[in-house]
Amino acid sequence: MPLLRLDDDIAADAKLHASKKGYLHKADVKFKKLSLRWCCIRHNVLFVFECESCTKPLYSIFLEGATCKPLEEGGLQRGVTGAFYIDLNEGRQNSKKYLFCACSNQERDEWIDSISCANLTRLTLDLESMKLKCALLENEIAIYAREVELLRQGNQTARDEVSHLRATLSLPLGAKSPRESRHSSKLATPTEPFPDNREMHIRKLQGYIRSWLIHRKWHRVVAEYLESAEAQKMRDRYQILWRFVAAEEDYVSQLSILHEEYQQQCEIAAYSRRPVVTLDQCHTIFRNSEQLLVFHQLFLRGLHSRMEKWPVVSFGNVLWLFLPMTTIYHHFVGNHSHAMEMVQSLYTDQAFKPFLDSIQLKKSTQGLSLEELLTAPLKKITSYLEDLKELKAHTPLEHVDYIYLQETIDELEITQKTVKDGVCILENVRQVLKVEQKIEGGCDLLLDKEQSLIREGILTRTKEGQSRSKTQPMYCFLFSKHLLVTTRIKKTPTDVYRISKDCGILPLAKCNVSEYTCTDGTDLTYVGLRLDYSHGDETDRLIFAAGSTSDKAQWLVDLSQCIESEKQNRILQRLNLGIPVEVSSKFIRYSTLKSGREQVVNCGTLDSLLQRLVRVSFFNLDFLTTMLVTFPIFTNAHILLDFIVTALMENLNQRERQTRPVVRPEEAVKNARTLPASTSAIYSSQRSMSKNNLCVSAPMAYTGRRGSDVGPGGADNTSSIMWIFFVLKQWVTKHFFSYHEDKELHAKLDKLLAHVAMCQSLSPTERIAASELSSLYRMQSIQSEELCVIIDLMKADITPLPKPYEAVLLWDPRTIAEQLCIIESTLFCRVEAGEILRHLCTKNASDKKAVAPNLSVIFDHFNRMSLFFVWSIAQQRSHLDRTKVLETLIQLASCCLELNNFTSYMQVVSALQHSSVNKFKTAWEHVSKPMSQHCKAVTDIASTTGRFKKLRDATKMAEPPLVPYLGIALNELVGIFEALPTHIEGNLINFSKMRKCSRTISGLLQYQNERYEFTTNEEICKMLLRTPLDGDEDDLYTYVSQLEDK
Repeated sequence: MPLLRLDDDIAADAKLHASKKGYLHKADVKFKKLSLRWCCIRHNVLFVFECESCTKPLYSIFLEGATCKPLEEGGLQRGVTGAFYIDLNEGRQNSKKYLFCACSNQERDEWIDSISCANLTRLTLDLESMKLKCALLENEIAIYAREVELLRQGNQTARDEVSHLRATLSLPLGAKSPRESRHSSKLATPTEPFPDNREMHIRKLQGYIRSWLIHRKWHRVVAEYLESAEAQKMRDRYQILWRFVAAEEDYVSQLSILHEEYQQQCEIAAYSRRPVVTLDQCHTIFRNSEQLLVFHQLFLRGLHSRMEKWPVVSFGNVLWLFLPMTTIYHHFVGNHSHAMEMVQSLYTDQAFKPFLDSIQLKKSTQGLSLEELLTAPLKKITSYLEDLKELKAHTPLEHVDYIYLQETIDELEITQKTVKDGVCILENVRQVLKVEQKIEGGCDLLLDKEQSLIREGILTRTKEGQSRSKTQPMYCFLFSKHLLVTTRIKKTPTDVYRISKDCGILPLAKCNVSEYTCTDGTDLTYVGLRLDYSHGDETDRLIFAAGSTSDKAQWLVDLSQCIESEKQNRILQRLNLGIPVEVSSKFIRYSTLKSGREQVVNCGTLDSLLQRLVRVSFFNLDFLTTMLVTFPIFTNAHILLDFIVTALMENLNQRERQTRPVVRPEEAVKNARTLPASTSAIYSSQRSMSKNNLCVSAPMAYTGRRGSDVGPGGADNTSSIMWIFFVLKQWVTKHFFSYHEDKELHAKLDKLLAHVAMCQSLSPTERIAASELSSLYRMQSIQSEELCVIIDLMKADITPLPKPYEAVLLWDPRTIAEQLCIIESTLFCRVEAGEILRHLCTKNASDKKAVAPNLSVIFDHFNRMSLFFVWSIAQQRSHLDRTKVLETLIQLASCCLELNNFTSYMQVVSALQHSSVNKFKTAWEHVSKPMSQHCKAVTDIASTTGRFKKLRDATKMAEPPLVPYLGIALNELVGIFEALPTHIEGNLINFSKMRKCSRTISGLLQYQNERYEFTTNEEICKMLLRTPLDGDEDDLYTYVSQLEDK
């Protein structure tokens, strides 16, 4: 009850010990009558007196759980300020408010704060928190007092020991310390002699000093390790582990919510008298969710058992528990889209959505919706891959978990790829079936699992000579085998389409698509496309208008690729059936469509590959890079340049032959008014966007440009010319190896650039691209080789140096490693892609030096440096000197690893593992134990297990600047050349092989972009490059055998 009747003693006590007191005006609802009252607050009760001298209150208000807020001055009468109200039951039906007015807003705020604090529950909670803080402080004080007492005792013990040692040192020879004299007086008899204990005290003192020195050294070693990069790497690894376990706990919690709350509640509702969901629908929505929960609970239990052994954590074998779950994920992902469709269809039921909302409002569900929980497993595979890759990056190569992590990541990547492919295939099938359901009467051609929906949209159908006002918008569906032209039935509530009678279903194998160019200067010049359909001996021509130039370009690209792919598939089907087919010179085969959009070239004739290279409609940077890198395998530079020149000249001649007037985009927009409203709006928006497009960074297909940038040949002709310039620019800048020492090729390109410079039909954008190409070609052709100190030293005559092999011990290993980085980086940056290909294609070893001189220099330098390090060990006079050189080379190999110089690292490791070096067993025995362990860890990276798997992983994890070990990439390329033929099925070029070679070579040469910034030390470089060796491998073996005999 809000009003209380209390005794006078309580009221008097409240007046004496009130937390807040003063005069307030009690107001009615409309603030017409204000009564001055004296009020005070005691505990959680507000006492209201008529005046300050009164002893009996008029009434009391119980403030427990009450709400006190100010009133807005806009709704009050003029002159009323400081108003506020007390609501005892806010949000309820029997709510009652008390209105008061203070003298000012400041006093009102004070009363509001006092009333808000008058809450015993809040005070009780504050009191409990204060007691808890007090107990924590008392506990900390007790711990600190205990530590202080222990420190005081230790200090006293140390002082006694120091005073004892000082007394011992100050005694004369044979004397005893006071402590020993007191001890001996109790045990020895007067007749026993006093022994001399000075030696014992000296040994004891030496022991104390030795222990102190060991402790200080150990403390320094620990401090250095804690500050090292390896310790930071392990700390990061532990943080990743904890985050991994925490994420797994959250995921298990989500799966348990999905099973225990949503699935069980839906199954219970399915058995009710009025079910909102059926049992079959429950099985469809929650399929495999219970199995996922059980497996992840086991996986989390294994993680917790390993984390209990902290800080020695090794949970690599626990990761193998995750691999059986991949099959369940396959089934779950395959059913996911069907489950989401089922949930969306159930939302149409008015009783289902409130049922789900009631489950989601529970505290146990943590506010997670059913859609979020069903999508969580799809994201978890990617999350696992990212976490495990990050964990692998912070795990040392010699760690026991590294192998488990690598194998688990490989399995998860395969699973992710398989899941993505399966999802793409299922999505394509469901998209095709959705379209089939929308078509009136259905369409049996779409009930083919090989059909893939490529594109859908509106194309306006027109005819030659027909008025623009009579155009008819058609809704077109482009599949991988057919093009469906339909019209929408407007009277139906949902989207229903009717196939056109005369041209509704068009097989793509019988069609040809091209850009439509009209002679009357209308807007179809920019947005028109022509489709020629042949049936029997007759050919029909269909003309469509797209919504914009970009929309037209996308339709042209998709249609041309699908038509070409379908025609080649028909040819392959006939060949497989044994039917003789004349293979066209433009034959090209694509890979199987998985996503329904991406097409990858597998093989084709030379003409088809060259034609695809110069066509802007097949814009693909990966194809362009592969062609420019690997064309020396199946053709030569003259054929490639002649084809590009022919394509460019055809475009230029076609432009010069066209004499029709140029239609500006502004005029096209006026003519576009006759098109449907959607087409005109899209075209206008394209024009407004193209006006803001001030520069073109890449020659994309059919991009919208301003009127001044479009030449007389139209947008398509301009895009083709810009694409050819882009191809030549890529060839000149990134793959200039074809032009080295080929004057005829230089003459052809010079003639082409001169003709382009004199051409008057080029647009401003094309002229800029041509001038850029000319300047880049001029820079590449006149730029001579940069003469550096390293090349000069290698070309100079070898002169004997005094004590060359002793020089290894004169400099720090880090300094020698830096100079090796400069040498190897200089040699590596001179290697070109064409040189690698010529080296692989040449079988005669004597001819390889002529076709690949830079690679031959690297190979000879590698063998020479390895022998140099071996002779540096063998030429030492004693075993101790050889031990010093061995330890120096071990440190040198470690420094090369730190600097990412894997070539020099392999040179040093091959020297350490040389058969002649292994014969110096006495020198190896004198190597310290820490250095031996470090040598084992360093050389283990160069292990040949798994085709240098550890070295390949270390190269991938390293950041540029970097010098890779060429032997790995060359072995991969040799395997590709031996395993895959260059030509298949007659004269078809195996482009899959070319793509693999291109990616391997590009991945190798990408490290040429960044150089080391060390300063060249000519003295060290002379020692490394100009030192004459005492002999070859046979001489070295003879020399070491003579040392063994001695």
